[in-house]
Amino acid sequence: MFALSLSNADCVQVDVSAPLAYVMAAKDETELITVKKACQATMDLFDKFLKEQLIYLLNKDEVCYFYCSLSVVIVTVMTTTTNSC
Repeated sequence: MFALSLSNADCVQVDVSAPLAYVMAAKDETELITVKKACQATMDLFDKFLKEQLIYLLNKDEVCYFYCSLSVVIVTVMTTTTNSC
């Protein structure tokens, strides 16, 4: 179904191997500090906003017991892990 919808779209294939190689390359100390700060900002955003929004959306419609319990497990794992990147 995904392949069918892509074949009907006006998409252009792009080679992203060079940018991915750059992202995966060894980092110097300033780049590592920047990545750690970005990681911490992402975790803070999830903890302070997105987690509550996800719980609200899942509980609002009573989607399914499985998905609600899965969200509790995910939130529990996310909140009990260390804050290191």
